[in-house]
Amino acid sequence: MQNDRIYLFHGTDIPAVYARKRQAGSGTSEAVEQGKERSTTAEIVQQINQVSLFSEVRRFEFVNPLFLTQKDESIPAKEFLQALENVPAETRIFFILEGKADRRLGLVKKFLPLAQVSLSEFIPGWKVSAAFDSVLRAQGRGLSRAARQYLQVASESWENISSVFITTEAQKWQLMTDQKEIPLEVVQESLPSYLQRQVFQFWDDLVDRRKRAVLEAVPHLFDGIDEILKNVGFLASQLRLCLGIYELEHTGVVTRDMARKLQVKNQWRWKNIYAAAQKLNYAQCAALLLALYRAQWRQRNGYEVSWRELFSEYLRGTL
Repeated sequence: MQNDRIYLFHGTDIPAVYARKRQAGSGTSEAVEQGKERSTTAEIVQQINQVSLFSEVRRFEFVNPLFLTQKDESIPAKEFLQALENVPAETRIFFILEGKADRRLGLVKKFLPLAQVSLSEFIPGWKVSAAFDSVLRAQGRGLSRAARQYLQVASESWENISSVFITTEAQKWQLMTDQKEIPLEVVQESLPSYLQRQVFQFWDDLVDRRKRAVLEAVPHLFDGIDEILKNVGFLASQLRLCLGIYELEHTGVVTRDMARKLQVKNQWRWKNIYAAAQKLNYAQCAALLLALYRAQWRQRNGYEVSWRELFSEYLRGTL
């Protein structure tokens, strides 16, 4: 077993995946030998078996290797596993997967015991308050009752959140006050953009088809992977709720029962999303949701994405 030499960082919370990889690789002086995106098992073995002309201490990184998500027969599985089992003590191999490894694959089942595995999953909105509390408690701090209640209400509108955001924001709060319990005022002051107030306004402008406001906001809301993940997640959750409302209306469910069936507990959020659903239609919501998912997939796979053009097409009705 080579747990001190082979690592797998994977999960849907991509910022956290890379943050944990950086932490594991910090404090080391060896040069990184980067494999190509989606390397095959044969390519991995060939690279790690090459003799280094410069140093015996080596670190390899392979991003989204094929064998973790699909059947890879570029070399026999036995040969691949033997190569990993015989990695020298001075070598570290990092596998990074933007998503989850398919544990149904025979090669993955045999590979996992050889590696230190770090899984990073998004935190659902309803767990956000507890996640903040956990990070703060580790530093001997906590949230005041008012701040905790505020977070519980606010985070109902968040579909998923990265643990990286939680950690960064909690660190900021600790710098903003010396109090052992973080007061409500600090949370309110710190979180305007984080609570997605900007994207709340963007959503309203999108629904009301205020073209100028939408296009002016795009560069601020879709700049950097962290912002894109957060804001696409919020917009997708709003669109899915609208689609849910249309489907419930089609099956004859009365309005007063819809919030319960769609599990929307915050009344402010329910009034907002129901009003939006009355202004849009099923085709508009479905087209924009599909366009957002396609754009995110393209960006994750290294393609150029123009978020401004995407929303322009939506506003023109040409998606």
